Formats: sequence, structure tokens, C-alpha cells
Amino acid sequence: MIVVTELFCLILGLIGQTLFGVFVAKSVLRLNSPSMVPPQVADETRSNSIPLAELLGLGLLFGVGLTAWFLLVWSLCGGGLGIFPSGVLALVGFATGGPILWQGVRLWWQYGWQPASQQGRTEPIGEDVGKQQQAVCRTCQSLIAILMVLALLQTLQTPQKLWDERAIFALKARVLFEDRSIDSPALRHADFVQYHPHYPLLLPLAEQNVYALLGRVDDRWSKLIFTALYCGLVLTTAGVLQRHLTCAQAWLGALLMATIPVLMPYEYGFLCGQADAPTACYHGISLLYLWESLSRKPSQQSAIGSMLLAGLCGALAAFTKDEGIAYLMIDGAILGLFLLGFLRNPEQLRRALFGMVLFVAAASALLIPWLIHRRSLPNTTEMNYFGRMTVDLLVSRLETLKWSVPHLIRRMFWEWREWGLQWWLMLAAIACRPSRSLQPPLLLFLLDIVGSLAALLLAGMLAPAQLDEHIGGSSHRFLMQIAPVAVLFGVILFFSDEPLPGVKSDFALSCE
Repeated sequence: MIVVTELFCLILGLIGQTLFGVFVAKSVLRLNSPSMVPPQVADETRSNSIPLAELLGLGLLFGVGLTAWFLLVWSLCGGGLGIFPSGVLALVGFATGGPILWQGVRLWWQYGWQPASQQGRTEPIGEDVGKQQQAVCRTCQSLIAILMVLALLQTLQTPQKLWDERAIFALKARVLFEDRSIDSPALRHADFVQYHPHYPLLLPLAEQNVYALLGRVDDRWSKLIFTALYCGLVLTTAGVLQRHLTCAQAWLGALLMATIPVLMPYEYGFLCGQADAPTACYHGISLLYLWESLSRKPSQQSAIGSMLLAGLCGALAAFTKDEGIAYLMIDGAILGLFLLGFLRNPEQLRRALFGMVLFVAAASALLIPWLIHRRSLPNTTEMNYFGRMTVDLLVSRLETLKWSVPHLIRRMFWEWREWGLQWWLMLAAIACRPSRSLQPPLLLFLLDIVGSLAALLLAGMLAPAQLDEHIGGSSHRFLMQIAPVAVLFGVILFFSDEPLPGVKSDFALSCE
């Protein structure tokens, strides 16, 4: 009876945090321009045109990420971690997100598989085309559902057992649960046996939230958050793509995302309690919303919601693992590069700058509390890349590229049986549509991948560690973090037939 009661409280708490994420997602997405919905769509549907898959996906992602962030802020303000803040967040989720999800389910029941842009049309889609798309959608959805169930079952088969998931994240989560504060003396003590004291706290706080709802430490059940992130990545991908592709293409793209081997079922992916797959999840969704913002047509005057979501997801990636900070810097530099295309158009430049400010502001709002707290943590095993970055050192380590570059190429393309075909998919897309792949906003994905690979090579040059151990032993996990970007690039480039806007149009960050 005690075990049943514990699991019941845990399930209710996790549903509540997901509903809270649904509320946040719907509130932010409402800021997007309604012009994305055709005028012939019914008024009720126009006001609820966000695909149910997107709401559920973002609900899972924000349910995990923002719950951890709120617990961080709560503890910084002197509140104690435990059942009280976790329970209150769950209750708020039921009160705010419950009605939204119910309305979304009702619309899904009414319109079924159709994307929002098709709902409420007075003219029917061709019967044969409609049946074919419906069959493809249902097949993809069924396969995705099976994969999600398998991910859940495989996740719960074992407790946390790998070195990083125990020495970095699970240990911190247990201390947070026992001491009920991020200011625990153990976490601040330089001699406390933990690996990387400076690592971000999203995963430890999310695991602590599970322990608080469960009433005890059980690192088997805490792995539920990784299955939630896997489902969130796949569902959000399907939801966003439905606004730009056909329903069949959107769900096929989501299926490709769900079947990246390095993410699932590789043991270091979503089946374990390490941070690489969650970082890939938040980083990939951040790029997806940035792409949506850059893809806006001149008639669609607002991308505020998409830009804010891109910034929030980018910040959650950085709150998951330090590599997320590098991704934010890379993506910010790409947006700055795109601004150069608007120097001769003051109105477009103003909108682009406003969009970039939204992205940076959303990311900064989430990261500042963590960065403030991080300054009080001890330095032990951190490699201090920025402190070692000098011209002399870089010049002296140029020879490392002779090993690291061939190593990366081999791992990306020759070892596809282990890690997946996403890099071959990207190359095939470029080969089939070379001119289109270099047009904004698809160029965003390419520049992000190039910048990320350059950052990895630079880290290999700066790290005070043996190269083949440092890069050779972790490159597959780093490539895991940008694998969703490669899939998104390939899917969108292959399937999207809409004319991509050029420099003269409002392609980037058109916000009002």
C-alpha cells in the first residue's frame, strides 16, 4: 500500500509539472502572429491552433526544465526543497494547464490527424490524398508510441549505474534531497567526493523533485525525467513541423528524430541519467524555433513567441550542461551575422535587433540565477578552457588537428551503424538541393553544426588532457548533442517546398 501511494503521488506530481509546462508553452506561443493560420479557419480553431503534439512536447520539456529552475530560485530565496514547493508547482500546473490540455484534446478528437492549418476548412482535402496522409500519420504515430513505451520500459529496468550519471548528477540530487538546499555545505566543500562541482543543476534538481514527490531516494524512478525529455523532443518536432509541412511529412520527420540510434537505444542516450541527450533535446528544439522565426514570411509580422521559446530552450540546454553555453554563444553569433543582411533596411534591422534582444533576454533571465550561484561553488576538475585560451597555446597545439579532424569524420560517417545516419542524411540533402541549403534560414542549421564542431576541435586544442582520451572518449557524446540539428536540417530541406525568403524579405526575426 505504501509503494502504491508513493507511485500515485509521483505520477500526479509529474502530470502536474507537465501541465504547468503546457501552460507556459501556450502562453508564449500565443504571442506569435495569428497570420500563420489561414483566414478560412474557424474562429475557435484560430485561437487554439497550436498542435496538440507541440503542446504536449513543450509541456514535457518545460515541465522538467522550468520545475528545476523554479526550485533553484526558490532555494536561492531561502526556501527549503521538498514536497511543499514540488507539490505547489504540480497543483499550479493542474489549475493552469489542465483546461488548456483538455481543450487541445477536444480539438484533436474533432479534427483528428489534421494539422492546425487544415482545421476548420470549408473545402475538403482530396479524398485519396487525405487517406494517404492519414495512413502515413497513423503509422508514424504508432511507431513513435511503441518507441516511447520501449524507452520507458528500458529506462526502468536498471537504476543509475554509469559513472557520470552517478558521480555528477545522482550524487548531487541525493544531497539536495537530504539537505533540502542548493546551499548544502557538502556541495560547497572542495573535498566532497563529487565530479565537476560546477556542472549545472537542472538534472540534479529535476531528480530531487522526483524524490520529493516519491518521499524517498530511488534512482530508478528518477530516470523517468529522461524518458519525458525524449518524448518531448519527438512530439515538439512533430508539432512545429506541422505548421510548415504536411501532416505526413511532419510525423515522418518526428519518427526520424525518434530513431536516432545514438539517442535511443544507445546506453549513453536517453536510457541513462547523463546530460548529453537532454542537452541535445533542448538545443535541437531551440534551433527549431529559431528556424521558425527566421522562416516567417513578410505577411507574418510577429515571431515573438518562437524567439522567446528559442531563448528559453537554449538557456535550459546551458542549465543542463556547460556545452549549452557554447551553443548559445554560437547561435547568438549566427544571429548577429544575419543582421548584416539588414544594414541597408532600417525597418528590417529594427525588427531583427528586437528579435535578437528577445532571444538573449529570455536566455539570460533563466541563466543569471544559476550563474550567480555557480560563483560560490568550488573548482576541482574543471578544465578552464577560457583561462587557457592564448594565441601561443593555440599555435603550439595546431598539430592536434591532424588527429582530431580525421577522428571526427570517421566517427560521423564511417561509424554510422553505431551512431546513426543523420550525418549522411545531411550530406544527401545538401547534394540534392545545394543552392537551397545555403539560403537563410536553413543556413542556421549548417552554421550551428560547423560552429559546434569548431568548438569541439578548439576544446581539444585547449584541454589539459591527452587528446585521444579527452576527444576520443567523448566525441560520440558531443556529436549526440547536435544530432537533432542534422536531422532537422535534412527533413526540412527535403520536404519543404515553400520558397525560402531572401535578404530582401522579412526572413529573420520579424517581430513587432
